[in-house]
Amino acid sequence: MTSRSGINDRSSKITALCAAGSAYLVWGVVGLYFHHVTDFVEPRTLLAHRIIWSLVFVSSILFFRGDLRMMFLALRDRRLAVGLLITCVLIAINWIVFIEASHRGQLVAASLGYFLTPLMNVLLGVVVLGERLRPIQIISLLFAAAGVGWLIYHDSNDLWIAAALMLSFGFYGLLRKRLKVGPIVGLGVETLLLLPVAIGYIAIAPHYGAPLPPAGAYWLLVAAGVITAIPLILFAYAVPRVQLSTMGILQFISPSVQFLVATLILREQFSSNRLVSFAMIWLGLVLFSIDSYRAFRARSLVDRLPA
Repeated sequence: MTSRSGINDRSSKITALCAAGSAYLVWGVVGLYFHHVTDFVEPRTLLAHRIIWSLVFVSSILFFRGDLRMMFLALRDRRLAVGLLITCVLIAINWIVFIEASHRGQLVAASLGYFLTPLMNVLLGVVVLGERLRPIQIISLLFAAAGVGWLIYHDSNDLWIAAALMLSFGFYGLLRKRLKVGPIVGLGVETLLLLPVAIGYIAIAPHYGAPLPPAGAYWLLVAAGVITAIPLILFAYAVPRVQLSTMGILQFISPSVQFLVATLILREQFSSNRLVSFAMIWLGLVLFSIDSYRAFRARSLVDRLPA
């Protein structure tokens, strides 16, 4: 007979899986929101509002949890504050590039950047952290490199979008992993550090020809904070409750949905050269996922062995 604790544990895992899947799904469809809003608001103004309303939303959550002081404690730690100053620049670059890609109808290129990010993380682990590659990881990287090389040679018009997203998010993840701060508190500090730039841009932009958002669009700008914070909260809930290998597979939901949104809803062009490039990258990712799962299973078996 199944114990109540076993049922509760299974229910918690299912809830965490749903939270993780929902976070990646939101990150996948958010391009539709930016594509729509930038019909009314120019991208840099939207970025400024995203920073402001993300701070408002995250600070409110931390306040009601009694954790608002954690933001200011993080700022008092010089090493942590410097680290978060760097990550706030990286996430701002990532946000503006993605908003521009959504605005220009280049979400296929954006999805490519996020497809490549897990492999970029492996490469950073080797170069920065001195980690050793397993044979299948090497093959995965070679397939991805071949796909990117094919695209550079045949169709490199918007490859900068993929490169900027991959590099900014890859280095962002690397630095945030090494900083001892939670994801929600970290986002709060990052948006707080970016706040003067955001307010300054909104104040001076009209003087340099940037149009003011129409009155009816302001609720959409407020929503930018909500759609930034909610998937992060879901993700933060899921990470300690879902196996690392499962999270590694689930992360491909986001770029896959972005790709489907771009090709099926926004009707972006997808040439035969891009198909060849993506096929090579997707094959590399399949091998990468299988290898990651096997490595995780092997570690789990070793951990279960009696001492």
